[in-house]
Amino acid sequence: MLGTPDGYNTETSERLHIDFAKMGYRASNKVNAIKKMAMYIQRLEAIAMHEEYLEEKGNRAAMEVIDGDGREVDEDEDWDEWEDAEDVEDLEELGDAEVRLQLAVKLDKFLSDGELRVGGGWQEEPPAEPVEDADQGTQRFHPVPEVVTAKTPTASTTLADLQTANDAPRLLQSLHAYVRKTRPSLTSRQIQATLTPATKVSTWSRARLFHSPPPFKPSEGPQIDVIRAQPVKIDRFQRVCRPARFDTVLIRNSRPQGEGIHRYRPARVRAIFELPERLRHICSGKLAYVELFNVVSQGPNAPTGLFTTARSVTDGVRSTSVVPLSDIAMTCHLVPRYRLFQPEDPLNQHSDVLQLCDYFFVNIFVTYFVYELFRHWGQQGQAG
Repeated sequence: MLGTPDGYNTETSERLHIDFAKMGYRASNKVNAIKKMAMYIQRLEAIAMHEEYLEEKGNRAAMEVIDGDGREVDEDEDWDEWEDAEDVEDLEELGDAEVRLQLAVKLDKFLSDGELRVGGGWQEEPPAEPVEDADQGTQRFHPVPEVVTAKTPTASTTLADLQTANDAPRLLQSLHAYVRKTRPSLTSRQIQATLTPATKVSTWSRARLFHSPPPFKPSEGPQIDVIRAQPVKIDRFQRVCRPARFDTVLIRNSRPQGEGIHRYRPARVRAIFELPERLRHICSGKLAYVELFNVVSQGPNAPTGLFTTARSVTDGVRSTSVVPLSDIAMTCHLVPRYRLFQPEDPLNQHSDVLQLCDYFFVNIFVTYFVYELFRHWGQQGQAG
């Protein structure tokens, strides 16, 4: 705690570990992280050096202007400058501590220029019957987040390859159904001839949802949800170096009815993609292929006080759909109902319980933001 007799602080290495390791790892995409962490530090150093250079050039130019004017500095100004210099010396230590954080923020802003943003805000729910314990009475709000994806797609692949890589066997069929619904003027034959397994699409492995501070609790601040649709990654030795990640979300019902959570339907995102430019007249904007779950139960389940759902199956086949990416309201956490879960094989670290289990709880305690939202809706986990 007290360091060493020569004044060396033993906490220095821990602080540098945060600056040089943790911040760099968080700024990377977690792929080949060590190389990118080193590059992150080099970029911070380059920004710091350039910032010092610009500051020096600016001070030198300012001094040249003052000297050129030939203006004399009176005694009062001398005292003011001496006091200012003393204040600066007192703040030097604090400035050294903050410089890396400031540079990291600048770098994050620079990197964020490569992203595209649309939408954002909150939508008020139409008036309904009063609900006890709701924060705003009958006035309820629902998130309409800002959807963010990278300008550069993760990959460009055919629909057939996307189906295989992301374990989405009904992708093409669901896409045809979506186009039939949005473009009724096109016949099924025209759609099938236009959208074939060989059609190339741009895909993204990640999307972000930026939620502005909720109007019912503005002090909570903004919230960022991350949606991942990442297939399993195999290295050259045929080993799993990154397991598949397909996150669960809440999508808006096409005909919203009910209150709070009942205006949404849980789903699992299997792919995020966009049609090529030559087909944008058929469907513009980014799309998400999702596996559907049933609408949540009307009331919480006792004794947990959590709403429940189940995998949606039609004629023995998993229900799927293609929806606009902007229809995703927020991420969610589905917890298997293990009491009803009887796996045939033992589970391990790579087991996909969302595929193996049939019945789930909707976890409203996953984040404080989600809990406050359910509390605002009057659905904060109280069993009826």
